[in-house]
Amino acid sequence: MKDKKLFGKLNIVDLVIILVIIAAAVFFAVRYLNIGRSDADNSVEFEYTVLIEAMPVALYEAAAVYVPAEMISTEHDIDGMVVSSTAEPCAVERIETNDNYNSNTVYTIIPGKNDRYVSVVFTCRARISSSSALNKLGEQELRIGRQHILKTRMFELVGTLTSLRITSEQS
Repeated sequence: MKDKKLFGKLNIVDLVIILVIIAAAVFFAVRYLNIGRSDADNSVEFEYTVLIEAMPVALYEAAAVYVPAEMISTEHDIDGMVVSSTAEPCAVERIETNDNYNSNTVYTIIPGKNDRYVSVVFTCRARISSSSALNKLGEQELRIGRQHILKTRMFELVGTLTSLRITSEQS
């Protein structure tokens, strides 16, 4: 051990210093740049309800068969689920709606004597990234009072988000 050199040119002390610098760089990269962490590590789980008023009973019965159901957004799955649904009969005198292509045209539908309608509350759970300032689930923002599209592989319904609460946080 003449000069305490390793591999001819590298001193043992130099090697220790290089390893400490590399370890510190890896630590700071993982800690502050979120390298190696996914959005699932920083997520919030929400439970929310969507109200659909004056839904035809036949439509409700057709959709309720598929609840619980995983939600989708456009063509891919999202981390959300329609957990349950409850329906209560409601009286409907008339329904005002617009067509999907011309929002300025309003139609009034007068139900017949035998038409039956229900008000439906769908309960949903979703996990979204907590790093965003918006509560985004797929392309939709989760906010009380907003129109919300419940989309699964088997049905797509539009209602109003009526309640929203955080059930768990992960960080």
